[in-house]
Amino acid sequence: MNPSIPHTTHPQVRLLVQLFQAAGLRHAVLSPGSRNAPIAEELAASPLRCFSIVDERSAAFFALGLSKEEGLPAVVACTSGSAVLNYYPAVAEAYYSRIPLIVVSADRPTDWIDQAIGQTIRQDRVLASHTVYNTTLHEGDDPQTSWYNRREISAAIRAALRESAPVHINIPLSEPLYQTIDLPEGEPSPILTREPATATTLSPESREDILRLWQESRRKMILVGASRRSETLEKHLRQLARESDTVVLCETTSNLHGEDFFEHIDRIVLPLSPATASALYPDLLITCGGMIVSKKIKAFLKAASPRHHLHVSPYTWPDTYMALTHRIPMSGEAFFPLLCGVESTDEGYLRAWKQLDQKQERAHREYCQRAPYSDFKVWELLSRALPPHAHLEVANSAAIRYNQLFPLPQGVTVSCNRGTSGIDGSTSTAVGAAVALSPRPVTLVSGDLAFLYDNNALWNDHIPAEMRIVVINNGGGGIFRILNGARTSPICSRYLQATHRKSIEPLARLHDWEYRAADDTESLREALRDFWEPSSRPRMLEVFTREEDNDEVLRGYFSYLSK
Repeated sequence: MNPSIPHTTHPQVRLLVQLFQAAGLRHAVLSPGSRNAPIAEELAASPLRCFSIVDERSAAFFALGLSKEEGLPAVVACTSGSAVLNYYPAVAEAYYSRIPLIVVSADRPTDWIDQAIGQTIRQDRVLASHTVYNTTLHEGDDPQTSWYNRREISAAIRAALRESAPVHINIPLSEPLYQTIDLPEGEPSPILTREPATATTLSPESREDILRLWQESRRKMILVGASRRSETLEKHLRQLARESDTVVLCETTSNLHGEDFFEHIDRIVLPLSPATASALYPDLLITCGGMIVSKKIKAFLKAASPRHHLHVSPYTWPDTYMALTHRIPMSGEAFFPLLCGVESTDEGYLRAWKQLDQKQERAHREYCQRAPYSDFKVWELLSRALPPHAHLEVANSAAIRYNQLFPLPQGVTVSCNRGTSGIDGSTSTAVGAAVALSPRPVTLVSGDLAFLYDNNALWNDHIPAEMRIVVINNGGGGIFRILNGARTSPICSRYLQATHRKSIEPLARLHDWEYRAADDTESLREALRDFWEPSSRPRMLEVFTREEDNDEVLRGYFSYLSK
């Protein structure tokens, strides 16, 4: 707490911040403005660590990065008007990625909505489609108003924690905005209304049903999407992965590793002929974790049409593969021990997957040795050069897809905004993650469009010196030359790829980052040699490639795997 900063005269704001403290929240991101001055003042006077970030879209993604890595909701607070709408991309990402976030918006007094007053829009429930709780507080400090506000704030905080999702608290504020008050020392804090933890066990009937399905199924597949690192989950899945009738597929964003896991799914699935694919179809599919990057495994499983699909999650139950039969409202850590120790029923399923994986691994190594300089070669060298136990943030589009093809050093964790799969806040999220994880090094790998789109992420004073950014600049959206149909379109270059000749070097200079560049294999090796060594400023590497080479090399790669 900062005793030099006085408290606001607005009682609903004081109550809000007191309940944030009672809930154990740690971080608040403040977007500058006038109407939200009482909120900013009260948060700055509290024990919460506060960050000032001007660009609202960037501020919200920064807060999302904090929340994602800490597992605890960060607060992001703005002024009235369009400011809260600028939070919406990050709110949608948090909603679909199940990341807790508390949005606080200052508002004009309710009587003045739609009365031609500046910075005034309909803010009540404006984020409702992508939040799990919405409320507008009341002004005043009479007992009934205080009771209402305490009830609503507590409910919003509980929902963010319980659902691991974003919530929105809207606060009308009348003038004066800058008037302050001295509060007596030792004033009792209000008590946060809490709720008991939900059950994490199955009924005896459900347990029996699932065990029967597991025992009767001859070809079992477990697919894990985006997750935070979990040694407990990894341990249970390693045990299941040794069973001859079970395969465990893990995306790079699952942050799970095991010698019997299949961690490079696209390598295996993409080149499959229909006949070979059908022999690998599961009859029981169990999924857990968040979003799946691989379009190929999605198509594979839709074609497989497994007899049973169990999705394990305390939050959501998507029917991505059009086969969902069981919703399991539990964490993977609680569910998978149930299946351990059950005798295998098919001796050949795991063996078939391993034989194919070994074949593709040999082809992968051979192609890497012959591949010329391109985005593919950049990812090969970069994946090998990453320091152990680093955290890797990956931007969307081509970057995350290349990331799926290459192994990473031991202990490296990976994250990507796959909730909405947009490029809009990758850099800001990475900066938030870097602050949350400091002094652990965080590296962002981004394409040029994603980086330029979110370059305001560098416009703050909170970036740790150990942060690193690698921008692969191929002069536009290279993903569109990979997509079937897009590359042959007459509008591809201008309106899809957004072809350009920009460099990020001026941005590095503007924001006082160390800058390096590479444009071939040798200069890249040289640039990476000491890239992660300690420095007094954060460091940025721009890697130039040619779009024509990238397209040819990647298509050649999958053609080589298909032989």
